[in-house]
Amino acid sequence: KRLVVPDYSAYFSVIPAIGRTVSEANPDMKCATPEYCFISYLDPEYKERDISIEYNEAVVAMGNDVDGIFFREMPAVTVVAVMHKGAYVDFPQTYAFVMDWVEKSGYRVAESPRESYIDGVWNNTSEENWLTEIQVPLEKA
Repeated sequence: KRLVVPDYSAYFSVIPAIGRTVSEANPDMKCATPEYCFISYLDPEYKERDISIEYNEAVVAMGNDVDGIFFREMPAVTVVAVMHKGAYVDFPQTYAFVMDWVEKSGYRVAESPRESYIDGVWNNTSEENWLTEIQVPLEKA
């Protein structure tokens, strides 16, 4: 689903609402195992407010599209991936590291960066233990 969120804290209400909407329209829907979801950022640069995102979740079968939520098969993409452990407010340093690596390694960014949240507020109250995989799709420069 593509949407604009007012700020990053909105994820805590928006993402569960998407899940409820999909479940109501597709009561037998099952997520892929292992679970995999990610958020892609659609704005050309970093923003603190009114952020355009696309939320994706892997499922075992296509379902019924509902309320702007649609099912599709995504092509494979080459990414550089970095594991970020700690608070989300520290993402800028991790992104700076990744973008520096991309440039120095002869690549360029091919698509919007992605964040796959592995451990977070839903399963660990300590921010220092939160784990996010930051993925940057790339191609040779």
